[in-house]
Amino acid sequence: ALSGGNYANEADMFFIFSYRVWGFIFIAAIVVFSACLFFKGKNKDKDRSKIFFIALFIIAAVFILSYKMHERYLFPALCLALISYIFTGDRRLLFIFGRFTLTHFVNTALILDLVVRSGVDRFPRDNFWLYLISFINLALLMYTIQTGTDIYWNSTKGEKK
Repeated sequence: ALSGGNYANEADMFFIFSYRVWGFIFIAAIVVFSACLFFKGKNKDKDRSKIFFIALFIIAAVFILSYKMHERYLFPALCLALISYIFTGDRRLLFIFGRFTLTHFVNTALILDLVVRSGVDRFPRDNFWLYLISFINLALLMYTIQTGTDIYWNSTKGEKK
């Protein structure tokens, strides 16, 4: 949405690649980061919680960075953020849960409002709320990456921050 590609054709170009190719590039990067976090990360005592965090990251990252995403695709990430918090006790995961819950609620409410009031099932490309929620979600994804790196790569041992 931030690139202006909300509901664009997947063959439309953005810089040097189509939206479809960008989606594949981002998915490949998501898989590589997830694999690095799983296989090379430290903190072997947190391997069980690592599975839930990586699943949270994959779902949130694909939702935010891929094409043809619907708001309902973020639901599982909310549950996984809570499960990750339960395993680690790291309060940053509660922050991630709360903020993704808020942006997910606003996004879903706005879409439902558009459908009920006007019969339109998608945001117009120039919608302020679309850009704001997309920007916040992208910032939350960056914070999620930082949090996961701190917990599982840098081995902060689940400090209750």
